Amino acid sequence: MTTLGELLGFLEELAPLELAQPWDNSGLLVERQGEEISRVLLALDITPQVVQEGARRQVQVVFSHHPVIFSPLRRLELANPAMQLARSNIAAVCLHTNLDAAALGVNTQLAKAIGLQQVRPIGGQAIGVLGELSQPLLPSRLAQLVKERLGAPFVEFCAPESPVPVSTLGLCSGAGGEFAQAAFACGAQAFLTGEIKYHDMLDAQTRGECILAAGHYYTEALVMLPVKKLLEQRFDQVEFLLSESQCAPGKIV
Repeated sequence: MTTLGELLGFLEELAPLELAQPWDNSGLLVERQGEEISRVLLALDITPQVVQEGARRQVQVVFSHHPVIFSPLRRLELANPAMQLARSNIAAVCLHTNLDAAALGVNTQLAKAIGLQQVRPIGGQAIGVLGELSQPLLPSRLAQLVKERLGAPFVEFCAPESPVPVSTLGLCSGAGGEFAQAAFACGAQAFLTGEIKYHDMLDAQTRGECILAAGHYYTEALVMLPVKKLLEQRFDQVEFLLSESQCAPGKIV
């Protein structure tokens, strides 16, 4: 028998809650009646569709990266995923910025997907990483590589008017634009994230910096498969399922 407490203990080893940012909300966010678990669904976000999938596939826990409860709730509506989880007696375990910062977490997996070598933390308060490309690439070619490796529908980027090949890439998944300057200060020649504010990219272009934005979903969803494999190695009596209904919330036309 495997218990929810044992699952939480392992996830605390993988991504300690002390790594989470002060404003974050990570951990066990929805409880359930009963400790025993035999089936867990993994998804980047807990949407109503994911809750319905979890109920249909008879899971006891949904594990996600983004918290199902983030902003303060003034009332529990029937359409709220947290409410739907509770009604279905499904627990929600959400590891957000602590999974971003973990040694085997989101940013490490993103660097691996891009093919970076010599991966190391940016340092300071940043939760991103730096790494070396196997061969220097011009910004346009780097953007194409990122698009291909992540399966992203597009990659937005800015670069100097006279671009030079990039060897050292800094990155932070999701909305990680705030860590770009820390990466450049540590030697990055380009910075990859999921999304960045318009004026931040405009300022980067003015400074002659290379910034790439590949989409919040596409820089983070890739962590689910490695986490699934880690969980399967630890808990051989539990079935871990990747969500079939999770997808990027927006469509590109």
